[in-house]
Amino acid sequence: MTERPEELLEALRRQGFRTFSYFLGKGNTIFPLWKPGEWSFGVLTEREPPLEGGEVLFAFAKKRFFRFPFTLKNLGWLREVLPELAPQTLGEKGAVGLEEETLSFFPETFRILWEKDVTPFVHISSQENLEQGILSAVWGAFTGGRKGPFGASACAREKNHLERALRLGYTVGIFDGRNSIRSEAFSWDEKKLADAFFALSPREKETWKRYAERSIRFSEDFVLEFPEKLCLQILLAYFPLLDVLEECFVSLSGQRFSFDFGIFFENLLPEAHFFLAEELHRRGVDFGLLLLGAESREHFLLSQAIQGYRLGFFAEEPILPREGSYVVLKDFGFRSFREVLAREDPKLFQDPLQRETLETLLFRFYEAVATEMRMRLQS
Repeated sequence: MTERPEELLEALRRQGFRTFSYFLGKGNTIFPLWKPGEWSFGVLTEREPPLEGGEVLFAFAKKRFFRFPFTLKNLGWLREVLPELAPQTLGEKGAVGLEEETLSFFPETFRILWEKDVTPFVHISSQENLEQGILSAVWGAFTGGRKGPFGASACAREKNHLERALRLGYTVGIFDGRNSIRSEAFSWDEKKLADAFFALSPREKETWKRYAERSIRFSEDFVLEFPEKLCLQILLAYFPLLDVLEECFVSLSGQRFSFDFGIFFENLLPEAHFFLAEELHRRGVDFGLLLLGAESREHFLLSQAIQGYRLGFFAEEPILPREGSYVVLKDFGFRSFREVLAREDPKLFQDPLQRETLETLLFRFYEAVATEMRMRLQS
């Protein structure tokens, strides 16, 4: 754009918009715009684009400036004219998944993570929020100036929800395996375990033989032991899940989307981690991420020894990932915002905050929240 961009940006600011970096795409100049509770984008063009909900704000440099709502339908056009807004897979860098309630925290969060050479992802654990999640991911890249790769990860307990996520543009599909684990096997008495052992199929018994009584050293103070009883309990608990994961991976691979397949467990024994990783690789299931409820040294050692996938975990406090790992930060922006609000104007602090109030206050204290987020992510 060469025609007095500062004049146009100033005109938008006078109308109450926060402006961000603009983009050039297929003869159009495109501006992400934000007001409290309103996420939209402007297009400076000679001809009105085929988008929904448009309005003309003003004429400028012999063109018209249209404003459109940032919706899923309009997102298709944006990604067509700006290919750099396409989410990507995990890649080689460390990655941070972000769970937030509003799009408005993502511009600065994405920028901060790119500056630290970390790939931002929007992470969604609810099937109801899939559309919002992909909008949030693209909004973060759009408003952040697209300074690096980004992606979107979805975690679900049903295969069809992951298929829908990939069709929407998600680049990481994570299967939540908790419903497919026969965890009661760990509480069975000796007789019930013995009965279950004699009822094993030939394939299950062959699998059991690969691990029973094995001892594997990963470091001086970390050795995995597979006594017969524990080995049987792991087999009974997790073997059904192997079939589910294999079926899910094959089905998702048939969708012809570029994606990383992941698995989520709230809690996982290191022995079960080793068993699952080895057996999935044996079956040709190319999983790229094992996501756990919390960080663990033992699980890191295992992932480094087995290789072929990265380890991820949820973190209560804002931290950056180890090289090549994946961290999910829940409400990172909102927690920073609460800290700023309590410090700047405690009288305005409400718990819970209504979404409308949150957006208005965030708009007011935007720069202070950005500074707080940077400080909280100092490595």
